[in-house]
Amino acid sequence: MIQVFDDGMASIREEFNQTSHEEFLNTRFKPFCETGDAKNWAHFVPEMMTHMAMHKMQLWMYLKLHGLPVTMGTYYGTENR
Repeated sequence: MIQVFDDGMASIREEFNQTSHEEFLNTRFKPFCETGDAKNWAHFVPEMMTHMAMHKMQLWMYLKLHGLPVTMGTYYGTENR
């Protein structure tokens, strides 16, 4: 599960690294679930970050409830540094 999460985050990071500032601010789109006007990436990034943080906490709780040795350091990525 952690690998799937990490792979998804790496994919998003790679996509954003390949996007110019102009594309980021000027490309407009509308997700299938949205109504109304299309918006640029700058509108959606805060929502994406909140969404990913929720999934990250869900994964952390799942691991914790199954007795795996996760801590807040695991959650914030500060362990083993």
